[in-house]
Parts: sequence; structure tokens; C-alpha cells
Amino acid sequence: MFKIVAYKRLTIFLCFGLFMCLASVSLAQDEAKPFVRLATYWDAPGEVKTISADDLWIVIYDLDSNTSRLVEVSTGTVLVTSAGNTSIRFSPSGRFTSINTGEKESTQIFDLSAKKMVAEVPGVVVYFSSDESLVMVSKSDQSDEKYVTTVVDTKSGIVKLQVRGDGNTFSPDSRLIAINDLSQLTTRLVEVASGKTVFDFPIRDYKDGDISNTNTRFSPDGSLVSIFQSNNLTAYVIDTRTWQVLYNVDGFVTFSPDSRFLKSRGGDGRAAGIRLFEAHTGKQLDKVYGEMWFSDDGKLLYRMDSTNCAYQGYMQVIDLTMMKTLVDIQKCVGLKAVNNNIIEVYDEDITAPQMHQFIDITTGKVIWQVEAWFTEMINVEQHLVLVTNHGWQTIENFVTGDKFIPDGGVTLSNSHQLAFVSNGLFVDVYGAPDLRADTMPVARVGGGIVQAPEGKINVYPMPNAATPIIEEDINPFNFYVMGKSADEQWLYATYTIYGSEIVRKQGWIANDNHLSVIEDWHDVPVLSGDDPLGDLRAVSH
Repeated sequence: MFKIVAYKRLTIFLCFGLFMCLASVSLAQDEAKPFVRLATYWDAPGEVKTISADDLWIVIYDLDSNTSRLVEVSTGTVLVTSAGNTSIRFSPSGRFTSINTGEKESTQIFDLSAKKMVAEVPGVVVYFSSDESLVMVSKSDQSDEKYVTTVVDTKSGIVKLQVRGDGNTFSPDSRLIAINDLSQLTTRLVEVASGKTVFDFPIRDYKDGDISNTNTRFSPDGSLVSIFQSNNLTAYVIDTRTWQVLYNVDGFVTFSPDSRFLKSRGGDGRAAGIRLFEAHTGKQLDKVYGEMWFSDDGKLLYRMDSTNCAYQGYMQVIDLTMMKTLVDIQKCVGLKAVNNNIIEVYDEDITAPQMHQFIDITTGKVIWQVEAWFTEMINVEQHLVLVTNHGWQTIENFVTGDKFIPDGGVTLSNSHQLAFVSNGLFVDVYGAPDLRADTMPVARVGGGIVQAPEGKINVYPMPNAATPIIEEDINPFNFYVMGKSADEQWLYATYTIYGSEIVRKQGWIANDNHLSVIEDWHDVPVLSGDDPLGDLRAVSH
């Protein structure tokens, strides 16, 4: 537990015990809209991997078939199917998507507002310009490392530029592209409209056999550009008005959202330290052995000093406008920013559930706390938070205690208005009742959720006790009953094994009284015949 003491400069000390004092919760009592099940997608099994920024499209990846499907949220329609788990990517706004075709080593660009392909371009590495008017695709000839970069107009599909080299970014105004030309050992900034090279930066300190890759990043306002060289692990910061090198720093560069500052880290992880600079002067302002990150608007800096900590660090929140420390936590903790007013603080111990506290940094008051493995604030005004414990997730109202979507594998949309539950043969869509579209597939009737006891459950390929066991390692927490045999001696179930990827499994399970059924079996269709899965899909629509 954390004890909060508010001063003019807020300092947070941490303590444990019954005598700790928590600040009272003072929150508006607006009723949060509950999450209800809006629809169930049966035709795109797997895990929701990506959601478009406008919440209109999702990518569902099925590990069993190594297939990604592009699905329209409002209808459940599968627009495109593609191989691999990273083959479908959205533009920043979600209006466009790029789809790598695999065998042809080309990329298809779709305008999702019109649901049509606008271009197909050789190559598989894709970047959209910030205004999404252009898309850049790079293709390499692996035999001699020759790259060709093509820039295409996303509305017309017309090729605007084709140039030698590996393109890796647009300028913020979409006027320039950065090209890493391995054959010439140089980084060039090329004007899209004319194809003219406006700046040519030969790789410095290069020796035969060195790595010749570079990485280019523009500041958000376009006034600066950094070119990082892999051969000497150095980034050079350049003024885009004069094309003069202002200074150089060790490691990759990240600009603050307001372009006033940048941070850089050397090549040896936390041991190398991370430094903060004034972006236009190169003046070093800070160095810490840990981590730094900027708030979304660049006004705050979150600083973690890991010198005396195993996993996390001593945490500070700094106002970059006034250069004033707002929060100072002198103990090893983790910290996440909810917004510019609220932080989440949690224990360093990663071997057990931690105490998570959401704290108002202007007052020092604890808004809410919970013991859990992971948490994510969804909506402060509606008092909604996502809580994860032992692979089981709930969305909770932290004022009323109401819980929504008790399940595993909850994926939140970018707006936090929708949530997707991926498990086995289907994907459930949750949200407020008024978000349901008439064209959405019908939601499942009943949960069909069963809670497995500790230990293993035997899964057979068909309802026959004499059949050898094919699966024993089932996630012991939850899975879904999809159907049952007519004699009720067998259940057809789908379940999930969690790891680096969510693996879908399915099969018949002997009902030998080791299962505690939460939902009534009568809500699950009785299946028989040679194709129970096909029968299930038929009755689900």
C-alpha cells in the first residue's frame, strides 16, 4: 500500500501496514454505460490483433492456420484474408490499410471507406505519410541488397515517385522522404514532387565491413531531423532550414511531441543511461540509468531511476514547462501515465499480484486501488478500469463495483468504447447497447463458460473413450462449451492456451463430473452427426 503526502511539491512515500492512510475518493457519480455483448463473429476464428483508429475494422489472427482476416466491426464481414500475423496494417487514422500478399512480395493498399483496393506495389515495408495522402513501399533484391522505394497517391493509386534506396520515413508535411542508400553509403532526403535530393548525408566513420543501416526521424514540427548510424551508434541532429549538423548524440533519438526536447539512449540498454537534451541547442539537461518518456502533449516527463532497483525504479513526474518536479517516489515502483493529471503506481514485485493505485498528481489523493497482476484505466469519467488476474479479465466500475465482460483475452478499441473477446472459434464484441448496428451478427445466447478445476482435462478428437488422448495441456482457468452430444456424455469445447501467442484448441471433452457448468446447458445447441462444428455454425446465424 502507498501512503500519499501532498506538499507544494508533491512527494510520495511508500509504506505497508494497517496504519496507512488513504485519501478519500471524490469523483463524479455519473453512471457508466455497461458493456453488453453486441455481436459474435463466427467466420473469423482467432485472436484480435489490431483495431483501426476509428474502431471500424479489426484484424483477427488465427495461429492454427497462420491466417489474418480483415473484419468490418459493424457487419462481421471478412473483407480480406491474408497469410501471417503482421500482414495487415492500418494507416494512422484507420481509413487505409496495407496488405502484404506474401508469395508475390507485393503490398495492396485498400481505401476502407470505399472498401476497394487503390494500388498494388512491389515490396512489403510500408509507411504512410502523416496526412495519409501518400504511402511508401520498399522492396529489396536480397541477392545484392539493392532497394527500390515507390511512393503512391492513396486516393488515385498513381505512382508519384520511384527511387533507388530503402525509404523509411516521411517528413511531417509529407513533402520529403528519407532514403537509406546502402550501395552509396549515404542517407538522402528526397522531394516527392520532383524527385530532387535536397540533402545528402554520407555515412560518417564508416570502415569496410561495418553495418551501413541508418534510421531517420523528423521532429514533429519538421524543424529538425536526426540520422542514426548503426556503424558508430551515433545520431546526428540537423536543422532542416539550413541543413547544418547542429550536434550529435549517442544512440537513438526520440523527440518530444512539442519538438522542444529529445532523449537518447546508448547501445547498452539501461546500463548506458538515457539522456535528455534541448532539441535545438543540444544542451544536456538530465541523465538517468533507467528510462524516460514524454506525455502525449510533451508537457510532462516521466523519469525512472533504476540504479537501486531490480525491475522498476524511483519515479518522478516533471513539468517541462516550469522544470518543476510534481511527483517524487523514493521507492522501487512501476508507473504508468493515465493522463496529465493521473498516474498509476504499482509494486516492483513481478512474481505476484501487485497493489495498483491511481493517484491524482495535483492533490495526491488516491482515486482507486486494487490488487491485481495488471490494470488499465479505460475511462476516468465513467470510472471504468480493465483488471487482469490469472489470465481472467474484467472491466469494472471502480465506484459502484459493477463488473463487465468477465473473460480472458479482452482487447480494447482505441476509443475504449468497444471491447473484443477472442477465444477459440469466435470473437465476441462488447460495448454500450446504443453502439450495436442492425447489420451486426447476432450475439451468442448464454455464456457457455465452464470453470475447469486445477489439473488437466483429457481432450479426445471424437466422443469415443477408446480414442487415444491427443491433448492434455489445457489452460486450467476457462474455456467455452460450444456444443454437446445428444446423450450429454461429451462436450464440444474450444479453449485457449496463453503464451507469446494465443493458441486456439478445440475438441470433444468427456463430461466426467469434473466440470462446474456456469451457464445452463440448454443454452448450448445439441450437436450430432459427422460435422458438429458445421452444425454449430449453421445454428449460430
